[in-house]
Amino acid sequence: MMNEAVKRHIPLRGVYILLAVLLAAVLGCTALCAVTLSLSVRAAQEEQAAQLTREDGVTIAEEYPILSTRHISDAYLSGDHSGLTDRDRETLDMAARVLDEIIQDGMSAFEKEKAVYQWMLDNLGSDTGLLTVVPSTRQDAHEPHGVLKYRSAVCVGYATTFRLLMQMLDIPCMVIHNSEAYHSWNLVQLDGAWYHVDVYGALGTGSYYSFNVPDAMMAQEWDQGFFPAAVSLDYNPAYLAAEEVDDLYQIPRLLREALDGEKELLSLKFGPALTEDRLEAAETMLTQLQSLLSAAEPYQDILISHSWCPADDGMLLVVYLISTLDDSSAVDEGEQERIDDAIGAAFGDLELTAGQPEDWESDWTDDDWMDDLFDGL
Repeated sequence: MMNEAVKRHIPLRGVYILLAVLLAAVLGCTALCAVTLSLSVRAAQEEQAAQLTREDGVTIAEEYPILSTRHISDAYLSGDHSGLTDRDRETLDMAARVLDEIIQDGMSAFEKEKAVYQWMLDNLGSDTGLLTVVPSTRQDAHEPHGVLKYRSAVCVGYATTFRLLMQMLDIPCMVIHNSEAYHSWNLVQLDGAWYHVDVYGALGTGSYYSFNVPDAMMAQEWDQGFFPAAVSLDYNPAYLAAEEVDDLYQIPRLLREALDGEKELLSLKFGPALTEDRLEAAETMLTQLQSLLSAAEPYQDILISHSWCPADDGMLLVVYLISTLDDSSAVDEGEQERIDDAIGAAFGDLELTAGQPEDWESDWTDDDWMDDLFDGL
């Protein structure tokens, strides 16, 4: 007969085995879940990294994709249009007409690039809202077909259209976007060196504010591990036009002359004698000048910004002198008068704290009240 104590231990041992199996299963499931979660996180990270490290397929401002047009430029260069859709053929025809209009025999790659850049500034419009990428029309404003057909574009449209025209001219060109994916522009290659070109960024800021500039002069952040470096100044207009200066204390006089001459930019080239301590003194001087001019009556409507860029023969200082107020009106005089009357009828009883005309009702159509109001803000 089996001992009674042994009999009592047999069920308990079965329970222990069952608990051990259950515990192993729980730990296995936990480990599997952890691995699965880790793989999911890694996949999401890799997907996000891929989104920021490729040229095409990136969506700007969560709405405007950067789309390749290489098939169109290849068809133009080869002369074989058989693989294009009707829409692509229309895009190619519009782009070809632009090139026929502005490109002449014997032009260098730089001259062709400059002609395309200037044509886009002169002929394409954009939204005047606060967001970089908000268009005035949503008819393909992010790709060349809509840009060339309707002449209105968001930043993506400017960048992809510029790239298409460059590639049709067999000039290497890329579309680049910033790290936050809310703005895009171009990198163009001339004589083996890359340059930044931001046609959209030049609107209202001067013709060559962002034309053929190196990395050091760009105010954006981007994935510099993916996109090629731009370090050359050989085709930068500010560098080519820079005045050589030995004494940094000439900056105020030269700036005043540029302002009074209504120039868009002032570029100065300092030799190796501009050491780090001298550079700090120049920065202090420029900061004080900007503060002074922002409060000075003749220059209150001028936006002044500057950047330093290392050059092979010293340091390049570029000061941008940009008019910020535009007196031109988008409507004719009669329409403006009706607008003024409607606003005056509804709000003419309000008291303004700055720049109110002496007689609101009789002087409402006097345009000076608006200038006075802005001056008082």
